[in-house]
Amino acid sequence: MSEVLQIFIAYSSKDSTYMDELRPHLALLEQYGKAKIRYYAKIAPSVLGKAAIKKNLDRADIILLLVSAEFLISGILKEEAVARAIKRQKMDTALDVPFVFPLLVQSCNWKDTELGNVKLLPCGTKPLEKWVNINEACTAAASTLTSTVNNLIQVKELKAELREEKDRRRKAEEQKDSTVKGSYLSWAISVILMICLIYQKCN
Repeated sequence: MSEVLQIFIAYSSKDSTYMDELRPHLALLEQYGKAKIRYYAKIAPSVLGKAAIKKNLDRADIILLLVSAEFLISGILKEEAVARAIKRQKMDTALDVPFVFPLLVQSCNWKDTELGNVKLLPCGTKPLEKWVNINEACTAAASTLTSTVNNLIQVKELKAELREEKDRRRKAEEQKDSTVKGSYLSWAISVILMICLIYQKCN
């Protein structure tokens, strides 16, 4: 069974218009069972708040950040899961998750933040608000995310196969050791019985 990745999209509520533009482009990932996408609008109102956001960030394989001035002052970049992921990404540690993908939606001073050395999605430094056709930018962003999801699924499935193979070998070794120990015990008992018989005959 294919892995289902967790994607968390963090954005300012004031940028919901851009989220609405991007949402249909990511829908196929959920429709084909490749990813579960969580963002503010899909967290039940009863559990809205910092605890819910932290829980979803900690579970995420991919974190998509819709970057604007409002987003930069939201405090999301200071969340432990995001900060840790950004630090690893700057160190270029391959295949570490979660991956962080910033998508610039409005002009802002993002270069002087933790995102300064993190590669932006294909739209580059041109924010969505500057695109004549936002649909093209969202298509490019969704394409990059889909490629990353497909690669991560393959990696996770390979790791799962390696774990299963390791478990099979461990169980085979344990069974082998058990068989050897059983054989040794049988031999030891036979030797003891022979010694007993010889002792009885001598007496």
